[in-house]
Amino acid sequence: MNTRGTGADFQERSNLVCLVTTALIYPALLAVAFAAPTRFSMIGLLIAGVMLQVFPLVVLHAIVALVSREEPDDERVVAIRQRSARASGVVLSVGVWLVIGLTVAQGLVGSVEVGSFASPIITGHVLLGCFIVAELTRMTHAAVLYRRG
Repeated sequence: MNTRGTGADFQERSNLVCLVTTALIYPALLAVAFAAPTRFSMIGLLIAGVMLQVFPLVVLHAIVALVSREEPDDERVVAIRQRSARASGVVLSVGVWLVIGLTVAQGLVGSVEVGSFASPIITGHVLLGCFIVAELTRMTHAAVLYRRG
């Protein structure tokens, strides 16, 4: 067991910081990317998302580290991580199956213009959206479990 771990106090606050920044940044970026898809919108989306999230995460985690008490990691923290990861995995699996269905439907349509339904750019955006929903599910589930005690 880690005797000088971050403990549940830090883990809970860190999870909330990640949840809030992810929920504010990525859905907005995805909405912009879906509104005007271009050949480079996916890479631009990823670069913008990382740049917009890194600074707030560094600052907020430094603050959380200063105000959180240091305590050993316990079984509760590990159990919360595992249960939340399982919930996220289910959401991601459903999302991947939906993207597989989308890909099959796109193959039936045939036209591959940049903004069209059959564009691989749209498939990439949908898959990224599924990943973001899965991560938000994981963090929300963990936040609920931390509060439940």
